[in-house]
Amino acid sequence: MSKCPWLLAVCGLVGFSAANRAGAQDYPHPFIYFTTAQRQAVRTKVTTHGTASSAAYDLLATAGSYDGQTADCSVDQRTCMRQMEELAFRYAVDPEANVAYGQSAKTVLLAMVGDRHMPPPKTHLGKRTWWYGTQLVAAAATFDMIYPLLSASQRRQVVEHLETWCTRYMSAVAPGGPAFVHWDSLSNYPISAHAATLLAALAIEGDSKHADLQSWITDNRRRLRAGASDAVDPDGSCQEGFGYAAYGYQLFVNVGVALLNRGYEDLFDGTNVLKIPDWYTYGWTAANKYPEMNDSHKTDGRTFVGNHLYSIGRTGNGLALWGWHKVRSANPSASIHSFFCSPQLPIALWYPEDLTAASPDAQGYRTSRYFRDNLNQGRKNRVKAYPGVGDGGEIYMHNKFDGPGRVSVLYKVRDEWAFHVHEDDEHIRLHAFGEVFLQDYGYYNGRTSGDDAYLGCQSIDHNPVTV
Repeated sequence: MSKCPWLLAVCGLVGFSAANRAGAQDYPHPFIYFTTAQRQAVRTKVTTHGTASSAAYDLLATAGSYDGQTADCSVDQRTCMRQMEELAFRYAVDPEANVAYGQSAKTVLLAMVGDRHMPPPKTHLGKRTWWYGTQLVAAAATFDMIYPLLSASQRRQVVEHLETWCTRYMSAVAPGGPAFVHWDSLSNYPISAHAATLLAALAIEGDSKHADLQSWITDNRRRLRAGASDAVDPDGSCQEGFGYAAYGYQLFVNVGVALLNRGYEDLFDGTNVLKIPDWYTYGWTAANKYPEMNDSHKTDGRTFVGNHLYSIGRTGNGLALWGWHKVRSANPSASIHSFFCSPQLPIALWYPEDLTAASPDAQGYRTSRYFRDNLNQGRKNRVKAYPGVGDGGEIYMHNKFDGPGRVSVLYKVRDEWAFHVHEDDEHIRLHAFGEVFLQDYGYYNGRTSGDDAYLGCQSIDHNPVTV
């Protein structure tokens, strides 16, 4: 744990007493990203020039608008809601000086509430489960941050909208059966759904009288903790490949911080989520990318997201901070799959200014790492207490962390299982000198061009001879 005072404040380790929740006065705003008690520390952090935090803060929007004529989950909608959240954050950091930003965020929020496209549909969430999750987080966080600017009627309007959103989200079905929201929190879709619904429920906890409010809070806390305790392995590796694991756990971080700030338990406790940055650091290969696993999409630097800076700062992980910079420098314009949430806000808020991202080669860090698996086999054994650590895992071997002549060999045999797993057992990869020499997909990906095509260097059915 970092001993820096501002970090303790920003991370939300100083919360409210869970024993005092009798009335509306016990539900102060803001709290999702930081509390009023933490405001001055956050303001100092993001306005101290020459830091990574202030550089990210300077990139936040200073104007915003809402285009209600666009299609559901469109690029324009995403831009509008990112701007809304960033404007609200500017206001929350300094309500007196930045009231104009807050009013702009309020205008966008109220326009969004009146847009019939915004709540998720009653059926078939499908591949937009994650998108709807980030929509809901941006809306709930904005409501929380500009709460003082909303009249009583406007608050009721937003609360009813978020209630409808949560109701539809948690009762959604797909044509072939239950939607992802009914799955256990083992992969990005259900993690996103459960985290977003929980965050929205917390945001309206002091205003809502909805019959399901407390079940949204209680059930989703249980789902997230149980899922993470199983799906994140002892050393921080995840059940999914690097690309898909990025989606759910950034929202897990968001809701974990909000729970601490609201005075609930530490959602991270009993899980290995805080270790995930180690996995992202060692998984970055000599080809300057993350390895594809099964049908996991290309991951060229957009997956080691700003939300993980919270974990890096809380654990004082200087190696992972170096890894975050290394990955981000490969594709700085695509640092996060944010969709409707701000990609810069987490960096401004959680960048650990007290840590040094020194070269791991110079510091003598080990260049190879074995990430052990949990052991929990059988698809009917869903999120039950796993009996311990298995014999499988992932091995990442590099001759060095950085510089010319870097070579990476990666090998994996899994004991664990999961939904939507996006990974392949007996998967071997050889990346060297900035190129992919062997990418063992274990299946035919159907591509005939591009750097992830099925070419001579690729394998199907795991047929490379491994010595």
